[in-house]
Amino acid sequence: MATVPTPEMIPVRDGTRLAVHRWSGPGRGGAPVVLVHGLASNARLWDGAARRLSGLGHAVVAVDLRGHGASDKPDHGYGVDEVADDVADILGRLAGDSPGEDWSRPLVCGQSWGGNMVVERAA
Repeated sequence: MATVPTPEMIPVRDGTRLAVHRWSGPGRGGAPVVLVHGLASNARLWDGAARRLSGLGHAVVAVDLRGHGASDKPDHGYGVDEVADDVADILGRLAGDSPGEDWSRPLVCGQSWGGNMVVERAA
């Protein structure tokens, strides 16, 4: 298994493309997991956790938020509402575009600022 998958670019509502890194579990039916990094970081923060979770049977996605990692870096859209909406857009795309995996109710984890985005979206 690769150390980290090649990012897949997924557009959000304003056309900004976010890099999504996917790890597929061995098919034991674990709940899918979405990992969101903190400010001034990127999805690579989650490499170790993603490998471990994948090894336990979970499908895992770590996202590079806008302006971070391999994602687009637009001149706008960095407010809490916009970035939390990006997380919602990614969750919606995963639920609709992941055959064989049930992304309708994933476990969503955030680190630092990413945790704030997850809580904002949940609210």
